[in-house]
Amino acid sequence: CTPPSCAPDLPAIRALRARSRMPVVVLETLGGEATEMRGQSRSRKVRMLREYLTSAPGQRWRHVVYSDAMDVLANPGNAAAVVAAAAGGALLVAGEPACWVGDVCDAEEVAEMRRRAPAHFSRGGGYDRPAVFLNSGQYAGSRAAVLAFLDYAVATLDAMEARRGALPPDLAALFSGRRAALAAAGGFRCSDQCVLTAYWMTHVDRVAVDVDARIFGSLKRFFVLDDDDRGARAP
Repeated sequence: CTPPSCAPDLPAIRALRARSRMPVVVLETLGGEATEMRGQSRSRKVRMLREYLTSAPGQRWRHVVYSDAMDVLANPGNAAAVVAAAAGGALLVAGEPACWVGDVCDAEEVAEMRRRAPAHFSRGGGYDRPAVFLNSGQYAGSRAAVLAFLDYAVATLDAMEARRGALPPDLAALFSGRRAALAAAGGFRCSDQCVLTAYWMTHVDRVAVDVDARIFGSLKRFFVLDDDDRGARAP
């Protein structure tokens, strides 16, 4: 996990390390420098994790569970349960009822997601479940599955920086014209959750959303603010 939500001396992290059946690693640096994710720097975490997993210490792990926030909880279980849930090579991602990509999704964007992933959004497949949209606060998978997403994420963020925030073509095709115009004008920043949503929609077979909270549970499963739920409620 990454700061400021995570730090080695926090009581929650000490308790997690004492109780967890899995090794816990706190990431605090990027490029050899101490760093945090705050505000618009939140997408920095994908660079931090990719740097760690490609380092000598990070290369020892065959499976990875990533967490960066306090609004997503890990359900009781063990490493075998996580590995089994992420079997088949997919990246297993926590779910939540609201669609959020750095801003609340609009109806046009949700409709495009439903078109791209019809099996996921079909009745019985996920759309009638409470955690249908992904939450980038926690995900798990094999080392290869996690790195595949991180490689895509870093390349996408680099492309947006080169375009001064404008969405690259694959994201512009996924999101509404209104959002593309906002991004080009500097009024929208694609968050790490935005990039993960784009990865999901462009690689549907590589991502599985934990719609039934078998492994992860979001606090939004228990309470959702009205203004933050438009992505799920809009026609």
